[in-house]
Amino acid sequence: DIFKTQSNIAIRECAIVDEASVGKLSLTVPDESSGLATLGGTDLSKQYDHVHTYDVRASTLATEVEGFSVKSAYIKIDVEGFEANIIESAKTLINRERPIVGFEALSNEAALHCARLFNDYVFYCARFGFLENGGALSRSIPGIIKALIFGARIEVLKLQNVEDSNLNNFSQIYSVPREKAEAFEKSILTYASANPI
Repeated sequence: DIFKTQSNIAIRECAIVDEASVGKLSLTVPDESSGLATLGGTDLSKQYDHVHTYDVRASTLATEVEGFSVKSAYIKIDVEGFEANIIESAKTLINRERPIVGFEALSNEAALHCARLFNDYVFYCARFGFLENGGALSRSIPGIIKALIFGARIEVLKLQNVEDSNLNNFSQIYSVPREKAEAFEKSILTYASANPI
C-alpha cells in the first residue's frame, strides 16, 4: 500500500527463489510479526498461536527483472538464511549487470559463501549498535539504555579480505562492484556527515 502510488516502483506479487523452487509455495506468516514469515520448511504453528498461510507465486530474480536494466540498481536480499541460494541463482545476472547487492549474513561462513559468488566486488559490512547477535533488536535493559543514551550507532566497515574476516553477525553486507566502490564510500561519508547519529 505504501508504494502503490509511486510511479517509479513496480510491485511484483511473488517470492524470489532459486531455480529449484520456482512455481507455487506456501508463505506462512505469524500474527506477531510479518518479519518472521517463511516459505515452507519451518512449521511456525508450533512456535506461534496464530499463523496464516498463503499460496504465492515463486520466481527467480532474473525472470522478474527481465526487460529492466539493473546496472544502477540496489538489490536487497534478506531471506532468513537462504541468501546464498538467491545469489547463486542470480549470479550470472549480477556479475554481468554489476548492481550493488545488499544481503544479510548471520555468520562468517554465510558471508563467505555469498561473497565467493561475486566477481571483482568489494564488500562492506554494516553493523548496528542497537542489535544483538542474530540481528534482533536489543531486548536487554542495559542494551536498550545504551542505545537510548548513545544513539543508534551504525558502523560501515570495508572488509579488506572477506576470506580472512572473523566478524560475526553481519547485519548487512553491501557487495559493491569494484568500479563503483569509490563513489559508494563517498556517498556513505557524505550521508554520515549530513546525518550524524
